[in-house]
Formats: sequence, structure tokens, C-alpha cells
Amino acid sequence: MHLPKVVNLNALPDNLESLTWEAYSSHGREGARIHDLHRDADTGQRAALVHLQPGAQAQAHRHEDYESIYVLEGGFQDETGRYAKGDLVVYPAGSHHAWRSAEGGVMYIVWGGPVSAYSG
Repeated sequence: MHLPKVVNLNALPDNLESLTWEAYSSHGREGARIHDLHRDADTGQRAALVHLQPGAQAQAHRHEDYESIYVLEGGFQDETGRYAKGDLVVYPAGSHHAWRSAEGGVMYIVWGGPVSAYSG
């Protein structure tokens, strides 16, 4: 039997250190760490919590499938706007962006497929 993984997102900002975090530096990310909730290496599907330190950033990258980001705390910005606590941002398949976070934050992110470097 496969049991679900449960994380109380409402309590998360006060309990960040209760989770196991890994450095998240692929595609030129700096100042980010990740806690995987689900990851399928074959399909690239992934669901995770991402913690951004103030000043965190990522170089441009492309999403082969969708990416959904729910901002739990803090915020980030990319070429199309600034996103804050409570925002749900859904990037369509084939989209690309770079991002940065002046204030840091915590995000719940779901990727529908692989992510690759982008040099457009």
C-alpha cells in the first residue's frame, strides 16, 4: 500500500526546519532549496516545496510541460510580473522564464514534465 505524504501548508512557514531540504541549484538556481513530495525521474513529473532565500534567482529555463506555483510566503518575479503570497501562477507547456526573489519565500510547485536550460 502506498501511503500519501501529508504536509500542513498553513503551518509550514513556522515549521520549515521540520522538513528535510536539499540544495536546489539546477539551471543556474542560487539561494534555493527543495523538499520533494513526489518525483518521477522517467516522466519529469514532480511536486515539491521550494524555499527561496532573499536574493535567490534562476537563469532562464524551459518547461516541456506545465509548471504550477502556489506562493505560500514571500514572493518572486519574472519577465511577466511579480507574484506574492496567495498567488497561483501556471506556466503553460513550452514556456520559458527566469526568476528572482528579493525577499525570499516558500512555494508549492508542481511540474508536469522535464525542465531544460533555455538560451533564447
